[in-house]
Amino acid sequence: MTIPEIVIGFLIVIFASFTMSLTGFGFALIATPLLLLLMHTKSVIFVNLLLSMFLSVFIVWQSRSYIELKRIVPFAVGGILGLPLGAYILLQITVPFLQLLVGVLVLIFVIPLALGREHHIKKKGFGGSIAGFASGTLQISTSLSGPPVVLFALSQGWSKESFRANLVAYFLFLNCVTLPILILTGITTSKSIMAAFIYTPALIIGFYLGSKALNRLSASLFKKIAIFIVMVAGMLSIGSSII
Repeated sequence: MTIPEIVIGFLIVIFASFTMSLTGFGFALIATPLLLLLMHTKSVIFVNLLLSMFLSVFIVWQSRSYIELKRIVPFAVGGILGLPLGAYILLQITVPFLQLLVGVLVLIFVIPLALGREHHIKKKGFGGSIAGFASGTLQISTSLSGPPVVLFALSQGWSKESFRANLVAYFLFLNCVTLPILILTGITTSKSIMAAFIYTPALIIGFYLGSKALNRLSASLFKKIAIFIVMVAGMLSIGSSII
């Protein structure tokens, strides 16, 4: 990579890290399309996964007092069960079609939330497992694992601290399971590993800025930002399927 590319990559990672530190998700959503302008697709996938894992460790440690296993376990169980299906879907269905389907479903569920129409799921364990299953399926097939669990958490009215802590803890678990799969597929290279470590300082800067901003963010504004990010994810998914 050239010096200008490294500088641009730094800025991208700072912004993606800031967003995830602030909301608990969104790193890959922001970093993937922008880093693709600088690196090969396989390198971007691995760099995103490794950096988001580093960031997740920081956030989990910082917000450990808000983590509740009863909220994470349903996600984790569903996520594990969804990974094989995601791998199967990836082999059987074209990625553009799946991206279109995911994008449409995300918008169908997020628009009522944006309009203030919430539906609290009574069977939280079952609902969380279903959200986790969808998330695990999408993790392998599209890398868009965030929307299902984010939408579920938004519908439950969790505090911004609990929302951020428990989602990041789940994503850390899911990434730890996914990383060996990516390594076995031969997606990792010495260049992608080096790039991940080069961008680690940018990751730390974004984490610091996002953590500071979180303390100044009201609960209502936090929710609006989270909904907006999910809507963007849905629209980008649809857009990617068309292009």
